[in-house]
Amino acid sequence: VFVLVVALVTSTFAIPFVPRTGAKPLTPPNIPSNPDPTDGSTNISISYNLSWKGGDPDNDTVTYDVYFGISSPPPKVSGNQTTTTYTIGTMAYNTTYYWQINAWDNHSESSTGPQWEFTTEVKVNNPPNIPSNPNPTNNSTGILVSSVLSWTGGDPDNDTVKYDVYFGTLNNPPKVSPNQSSLNYNPTGDLLYNTLYYWRIVSWDTSNSSRVCPLLHFTTRQEVPLSV
Repeated sequence: VFVLVVALVTSTFAIPFVPRTGAKPLTPPNIPSNPDPTDGSTNISISYNLSWKGGDPDNDTVTYDVYFGISSPPPKVSGNQTTTTYTIGTMAYNTTYYWQINAWDNHSESSTGPQWEFTTEVKVNNPPNIPSNPNPTNNSTGILVSSVLSWTGGDPDNDTVKYDVYFGTLNNPPKVSPNQSSLNYNPTGDLLYNTLYYWRIVSWDTSNSSRVCPLLHFTTRQEVPLSV
């Protein structure tokens, strides 16, 4: 009888276990996808920027860590950013870059995208500018015998430019100054009076491309006799 009473009391006051319902399991953010540039792409502009698709299935706030560089795996270059773009700056020509995105939600759940890569464009070299704006101007007369030759140069790719100077009294003047960086040439000593001089400038860039200006000439002034 005692055993039966205990059993009935126990049965009467037992609290049945009811599983919790409505508790939403945490899910990590979406795996970063849709990379731009696309994985394995080539001939990418050196000023290109990265972008990708992110988000979260629970609409949680998501931040991103960006890994980018020329080594594999690439180093982290930006952490805890909210945008799905990254501005690189100017990259090197004809270089393979690696990148990867790690997404974090506000519950510290994370998803890591695959490592992607792309290769930048090959530099197309433009030759240096044709030397121009000569001083003395072409076919000028009455030029001082102490004159210094000068010109305008430069390069459309901003390459370093060197100049060869050809100068003399022959219409095929000899080279008198090779591989100089300055935009002027000072002849050794004074020029001769009332003399026709020829000159030409050849410009060279770092890719060994060159441009030649037209043959130029000028005549020095006549010597003025000293008055007694």
